[in-house]
Amino acid sequence: MTDLDAFEKGLSAHLNKFISPRPLRPKVKPVAKPTSGLSVCLAVRKPGELCDYHFSHQTNTISKFQARIEAEHAARKAGWPIVAYVVAYT
Repeated sequence: MTDLDAFEKGLSAHLNKFISPRPLRPKVKPVAKPTSGLSVCLAVRKPGELCDYHFSHQTNTISKFQARIEAEHAARKAGWPIVAYVVAYT
């Protein structure tokens, strides 16, 4: 076998690999991402208490003002009548 024959054989093998359909990789399911909104942490307390507790709420909005309003509404709905201040936006 000459060098030219070996070259043609190797070339045809590579072309056959390229042309033949390759098995498809299994599709990867996308990982569930957290919502794209803000997570708001509020300081809340019950009447007559001096100690603040942290209440976290995940919103769908990126507006800090709207997120704070939604979080305060959720805190009051959860039974926290006094919302002192916003601890953090994340």
